[in-house]
Amino acid sequence: MLKGLVCVGLLAASAGSAMAQTPSYGLLFEVSSDGSTWTRTANVDVSSGAKSLLFRVSSYFSAGTQVTTAEGTGNALAFTRFTGSNILQNFGASFSGDLVTSYQRDVSNGNAAALQQSQTAAGRVLGQAGTPLSFASQLYSTLPSNPVYMTQIFSGSITIGNGNAAAWVRTITFTNNTFGAGSTAGLTFYHDGSLIAKQSGAPDNAGAPEMLFATINVVPAPAATALLGLGGLVATRRRRA
Repeated sequence: MLKGLVCVGLLAASAGSAMAQTPSYGLLFEVSSDGSTWTRTANVDVSSGAKSLLFRVSSYFSAGTQVTTAEGTGNALAFTRFTGSNILQNFGASFSGDLVTSYQRDVSNGNAAALQQSQTAAGRVLGQAGTPLSFASQLYSTLPSNPVYMTQIFSGSITIGNGNAAAWVRTITFTNNTFGAGSTAGLTFYHDGSLIAKQSGAPDNAGAPEMLFATINVVPAPAATALLGLGGLVATRRRRA
C-alpha cells in the first residue's frame, strides 16, 4: 500500500547519522536519473539539450521518536499526514523549458489540492500552503506492528530546460516551502500508545523538523563552459567597440 519503506539502518544511511542517534523527523528530498539510485546531490549538463530527473519526497522519523495524544504517549509507528507545500528553487519561469510532470501522491488517499503547482519569483511551488496531503483515517485499517520509519509521499519528474545560456549554470534546490498551518502540525504520526481510536500527532521529543533538501547542480561540460566564456568575451569586445 505504501511505498518507500526502509529499515532504520538504511534510513540513517540515507538521511544522515544524526537521525540514528537522537529522535528526529522531517522530510527527505531525493532525485534520480534512473529510478533505482537516489541521491540528494546531482550534477546535470544541459548545454546540449534539456535533461530530465525523477524526484521523490518522503516523510521520516527515527527510532525513539515519541508522540502524545489524548490516548497517551507512545513511540511513533507510521506516517499520518503532511500539511504544506514544497518548492524547486531557481526553477521555472526564468528558464525556458523547465517543467514538472507526472507529479503524484504515493499514499492511499489524499487531497487533490496537494498536487497543484504554482510559479513564484523563488521557483516552482508544489502543493498549497496549509493544504493537507492525506487523511489519517484512510491510511491504515490496522496499525503496523513494527514502525514504518520512512514513507514516500510524493513523486514525479522534472525537466531542466536550456532555453537560454543563463540556464546552463545554476543550482536548483528542492526543499520544503511551507510546513503546517496555524495549530495544524506539518507532519503527524500514529503511535503505539494509540491503538483504539488510532489518534495521531506531531513528535513531542524530537525538536524542530529536519528538511533534508536535494541540490541539483546544473553544470555544463568543459566545451560548453569554454563556449560561454567566449560568448562573454565577444560581448565585452563589442561593448568596448
